Amino acid sequence: TKIEIIGATFGKRSEAEAYVITMKKRGLPAKIAEDMPGKLFKVSLGSFSDDQSAQNELNRIVQEVEKTAWIAKYKSKKTQ
Repeated sequence: TKIEIIGATFGKRSEAEAYVITMKKRGLPAKIAEDMPGKLFKVSLGSFSDDQSAQNELNRIVQEVEKTAWIAKYKSKKTQ
């Protein structure tokens, strides 16, 4: 199971890419979460393997960067 902190979702890839650039300028390891289910482009602001680390970072992001960020857990389609 993968854990991502999602900062925003977009209908267009170009909008998601612009958000990634903005978040990277703010010091976050932003990326489009390519293998997440659904049709929207979800932008991850951090990837984690354990709940506590993800929750700690989510708390920081909500306070300092993106009030609407949330945690998404999913099974990766890619084999790693």
